Amino acid sequence: MRLPPAPSSVRLAACTLVLSMRLWSEDTPAPAPADAAPPEDSKDWVFNPAPGRPDVFYDYQQYLDLTHQLKEVADSANEANAGGSSIGPSQPSSENALEIAREAIEKLDILLGQHKYEDAEKIAESAEKKLEPFTSNPEVGHFLERIKADHDLAEDALLREEAEASFDSLGLKVEGILWSESGSRLALITGEPHALGVNDRVKDCVIINIDTDRVDFRYHYKRKRFEFPRYVGEETKK
Repeated sequence: MRLPPAPSSVRLAACTLVLSMRLWSEDTPAPAPADAAPPEDSKDWVFNPAPGRPDVFYDYQQYLDLTHQLKEVADSANEANAGGSSIGPSQPSSENALEIAREAIEKLDILLGQHKYEDAEKIAESAEKKLEPFTSNPEVGHFLERIKADHDLAEDALLREEAEASFDSLGLKVEGILWSESGSRLALITGEPHALGVNDRVKDCVIINIDTDRVDFRYHYKRKRFEFPRYVGEETKK
């Protein structure tokens, strides 16, 4: 059984649809494979984001460039400031040497006045090393001699403190003083069987003077001679 023929309008619409599909399939290019190389001019492409529109790739590149520049500046500053105010052979400067010398002397005056001898010794040693290359400068040489004198003073003070501590460990105690009409005096020392006079020895010490209320002892420590007093009834310092 044959169907009746379709109206002419329906046949026209069907032909138009078929023709359109053929034209679309001919004009549309096939998709490029995944590993296809980009166009030759792709490296020249520049993306300029619209004003006010942030672009993550563009902004991140700017961030990396800026970070690199800041790192170079910081590295240069660290190299310039390495060693603080120290003066090395590559940076000779008599003006800086004079400034270091004056600053060291000011600190030494304060530290010695406060009896901080260990700190004074460190300041003097550091200044001497920095100023040594500039001894040919008369003004620097003058300051350096002053610093060395303060250094010796600090060392002597530290040694005296050590010697006094060693002397105190002897445990010497003066019980009393005996004197005669002729003016000679004797000292009663705890633990000694008889009274002692000037030039007598007691516990690695020598009595060098006997006063009405005090006895002076001479004590040798590290090849140096020191003198320490002991008053009558004074307890040993430990």
